[in-house]
Amino acid sequence: MIDNPPGIREVGIGTASAGIAETFPPEILELAEGCRFSDCRHEEEPGCAVRAAVAAGTLPAARLESFQRLVQELAFEEEKAEIGLVRLEKKRWKAIGKIQRDIGKTKGGR
Repeated sequence: MIDNPPGIREVGIGTASAGIAETFPPEILELAEGCRFSDCRHEEEPGCAVRAAVAAGTLPAARLESFQRLVQELAFEEEKAEIGLVRLEKKRWKAIGKIQRDIGKTKGGR
């Protein structure tokens, strides 16, 4: 149970990609080093050492599913943060453009 302070509606993982290494220490990350492809997502790629461990019974399938959900949520949060940065940058440049137009009107009026 988490007691949120007033005004906080949800608690998420944010962009804590380093936390994945701490949450899933040796199991999945060490197995992933044996995958054929360095960018293996451990889904349907050939030569996936993680899926092979699940098939062999040395890694619980539920553990892999938890890992994949966490990675998907992290990707979503990073994308959401990037979209927010783009909006913030657009807003900033819009304000700069407005200031520039206002300066032009002031100089033209003299």
